[in-house]
Amino acid sequence: MLRSRLWYVPTMLAPPDRRKARERQARARQRRRDGRRSVRFDVDYASVVTALIDSRRLTEGEALKHANVERAVSVVVAEWTRRWREAK
Repeated sequence: MLRSRLWYVPTMLAPPDRRKARERQARARQRRRDGRRSVRFDVDYASVVTALIDSRRLTEGEALKHANVERAVSVVVAEWTRRWREAK
């Protein structure tokens, strides 16, 4: 009986799809070559979301998705960086 069930074991023990991991890593390396990095810092999340909504960068519905908030904060920081460098 045990032998008849062994046919599914190799599929259960198969390694995860490495192609997706390689593609993700290649994109990360390209971002680093382009001078882009992920920066993490703590913020008062409610205040940031409120500011993004008040400045009309996000709607209340869009602000419900964390990825949208991250993207909007990234745009704000990029704009601030550009303006600060131009002012020098």
